[in-house]
Order: sequence, then C-alpha cells, then structure tokens
Amino acid sequence: MLYRVIFALLFLTLSLPFSTEAQFSALRPNTSTNVTNNQIDIIVESDTYVPHFYQGRAEPTPGNTIRLLAIVYAPGANNQNLSYRWTVSGSLLPTNTAQASIRAGYGDTLVRVQALSDDGQIVAEREEYVSVASPVIRFYEQNSLRGLSRIAIGTQHIAVGPEIAIKAEPYFIGRNDAPPNLRSGWTVGGTAVVVLEDWRVLNIENRPATYAPAQIDFSVQNSTTLLKANGTFSLLFNL
Repeated sequence: MLYRVIFALLFLTLSLPFSTEAQFSALRPNTSTNVTNNQIDIIVESDTYVPHFYQGRAEPTPGNTIRLLAIVYAPGANNQNLSYRWTVSGSLLPTNTAQASIRAGYGDTLVRVQALSDDGQIVAEREEYVSVASPVIRFYEQNSLRGLSRIAIGTQHIAVGPEIAIKAEPYFIGRNDAPPNLRSGWTVGGTAVVVLEDWRVLNIENRPATYAPAQIDFSVQNSTTLLKANGTFSLLFNL
C-alpha cells in the first residue's frame, strides 16, 4: 500500500513540469537587453558668464546656449557604436551623437535622449526638464593693492577712505555679452554716472566728506534677448 502511494505522488510530480517552471520563472534574471537595466545621464552645461573664482556652475538663462552630453551606462553594450536621438519639447534635433546644443527658452525645457544600437534598438533612454535661471548682479570691492575681493557686498557697505572702486559681476549673462549689444548703467543717489573705461567698474569719490549713505544701482540689459538684471546696495563712507 505504501509503495502505491509513493508511486502515485512521484507520477503526479513528474506530470506537472510546466506548473513548476511557471512558479520559478519570475525569480530568474532576464539575460536579454532590457532598457530598464541600463542608465543614461544628461550633463547640462551653460555658455553663460561667471567670475573665475565662482565655484558653482554656470546656470542657463533665456537666449543663451545650452550644451547637452549623454553618458550611457549599459553593461554589455558597445558605447562607441551607439547613436543618439535627441528631442527638445517634442522636436527632433538634427544630430545623432552624444552631444547636442540648444537655445534656452523662457521656461523649463523638456529634453529627451535615446541611445540606439546598430540595429535601431533602444539601449537606454531618459527625459528631464532643464530649468533656466535669471541673471544676478553681485558687487565686489576692488582694491588697487589687494585686487578684487571675493566677498560680495550685501545690502549695505562701509567704505574706509575718501574713495572706493566697486565692480559689478553680472552672473549668468551671455559669456560674450558686452557693449554695444549689452546696455549697462550706474546711478549714485538716483543720478546717472558715465563710466568711461570698464563698464562693470564704478569709482566713487566722497565729495564732500559725509556720513550720509548713497544708494548705488547697476543695471544691465541685452538688446537682443531683452534679458536684464538689476542690483543695488547702500554705500556709506567712514572717514
């Protein structure tokens, strides 16, 4: 009797190979090329201006060039043989390389890139929004002996001595922006001041000597993109 039971159980187990296979198939690694197992990063670089001592990245601003670079992490794939399909806000870019350039708009831009194998299969893909910033004005004291200070002036600054040189650094404007396509202007206490040399540097003499603060304003605007920025602070001479 026991022999018959064992034989019946053995026969039942051997007669169900498909059910056993189905139960364990989800635990096996997928050895085929799967897009979800690969990764692709998009490196964003902006062709905007920042001072040489600034340790952050140059932010994209409207009207300026953005450079894009795709880096693929795909085990088993030959990255040298990959081609790329770039789309920006749904429009296909005329390039099939890992690099692309676009012009920054006035809002966030949706960028999508697909890495393709020789036979046109998608190896990896990614999409993300590229955000744009606005130009920012920072003021720094410039000394003939010590050079340019690395500490930005806040809302108020006290000048020691009868005169001071202030340099305005327009972060994130176009790297090549300069007069005449770039209009800039200084005002001291509401009065426009003409700068004859470096348009970013203002030399102020305390005449007559006074402890009364003066409002310093600087503005800059690109005549093509109409991108503009303003900065202001209060200056007090302490003789």
